[in-house]
Amino acid sequence: MRGAARRLLGCSAALALSLAALPALANGRFPATNQLVVMPGKPTQLMVRSTFGLLVSSDQGKNWDWICEQAALGPNGAAGTEDPGVALTASGAIIVAASEGLIVSPDTGCSWVNADPTFFVDVAVRPNAPHEAIALEAMFDGEGSTESFRNQLYVTTDDGAHWTPYGVPLDPTFIGDTVEVSASDPNRVYVTGEKSTSTEMAALFTSTNGGATWTENPVPILPQNEEAAFIAAVDPTNPDRVYLRTGDHTGLQASRLLVTDNAGMTFTERYAGTGPMQGFALSPDGSTVYIGFGRAATDGDVSDGLQVASTTNFAFKQRSNVIVQCLALSGATLYACAPELSGFVLGASTDDGATFKTLLHLCDIRGPLACGSSTTDTKVDCTSFWSGSDSLPGQGVAEQLGDPCSTPPDAGEPSADGGPSPPAPDAGKTAGTPASTGAGCATAPKSGDWYGWYGVGAGVLVSAALMWGRRKRRGP
Repeated sequence: MRGAARRLLGCSAALALSLAALPALANGRFPATNQLVVMPGKPTQLMVRSTFGLLVSSDQGKNWDWICEQAALGPNGAAGTEDPGVALTASGAIIVAASEGLIVSPDTGCSWVNADPTFFVDVAVRPNAPHEAIALEAMFDGEGSTESFRNQLYVTTDDGAHWTPYGVPLDPTFIGDTVEVSASDPNRVYVTGEKSTSTEMAALFTSTNGGATWTENPVPILPQNEEAAFIAAVDPTNPDRVYLRTGDHTGLQASRLLVTDNAGMTFTERYAGTGPMQGFALSPDGSTVYIGFGRAATDGDVSDGLQVASTTNFAFKQRSNVIVQCLALSGATLYACAPELSGFVLGASTDDGATFKTLLHLCDIRGPLACGSSTTDTKVDCTSFWSGSDSLPGQGVAEQLGDPCSTPPDAGEPSADGGPSPPAPDAGKTAGTPASTGAGCATAPKSGDWYGWYGVGAGVLVSAALMWGRRKRRGP
């Protein structure tokens, strides 16, 4: 059994096994961050995807506001089992590629429109034309001798306001996973997908003419523990070089980094990890590659951490032992998502990942994004989901994340290798409510047990299981 049905079953099984072991948010998920997106041309505007909605900052991480799942994922977003593809365009528009559809916010999180209510799995903004984005629709289309899927790209040139089909549909016997575009060739597009057969089979689809035709090449995955390959990046100067990460749809198995230098005709293994690869970043000139790993499934205390290499020889060296849940590079700043016990859920490094400055704790989140009053019905009020209400007793996100940050515990300086020692507070950092100041988490989140080593290890695996299928994690 393959495709969407298998993925949902895999995620459900992983979630069911975990819930008995640790408390979680009201949506049944462990609170974690797992992708960072930087607005093109405006590095102070950051957006973090989390297991309980989107987090946005307009001042490069000093203050953070929350967008609930009900806004970004549609009315069924409270199900909390989906980490959709997300993107920011140069105007500040948020594009979400989700099972509910292609959902767009033109004003960075206040109003939302469902541009196409079908099943989307990924979205990519053009690096050299950041008002343009391409989204991948990949939905079940029927059964016969083999399962059939509709894999169609759509393009917007006006920050998500209007969408049109891009090229022709891909092979209907595959279901798409990820899409990426080239910075140096506007007609080059790549899509990965999986074959709907009894054996594990992945493929990279390449178009050199804007989707008018597609060339399919198999990706050499390992059937014993890999099910798919996800596009991590296209080299910024060489459109033939593509980076892929292998994995399974639970996110528990070890990953490898594969690289093709001829648009998918052949692949070379450049790194084999002991656990799931959950972060990838590439320098703007393509000369340096960063990969980050979560905990190994075979040993909860083992992780390859953050690995860095020159793309001339791919001689990887560990820069930090931080448990990585996303990576992103903006200018000289490397961002990483991590479990709270690492000292942050989002950190920033200016020394190539050797150390990280804390940008975000879970208790730093100020609350729902303030959008003002509106007479339209495209705005979603997240207040009740944040604080709870009579109709949602005990369901408030704020209660689950913990008390507002104030005086930190005995923290000390962060460890030089990015390990689990919590960092000292950043002076003047705005805390969990607009009226208070300070830094660090004075108390653990209300869900208590997950804050220990056992809970963090299990939570990372659960988060990975829920986020791994159907879309790439850029850094995600």
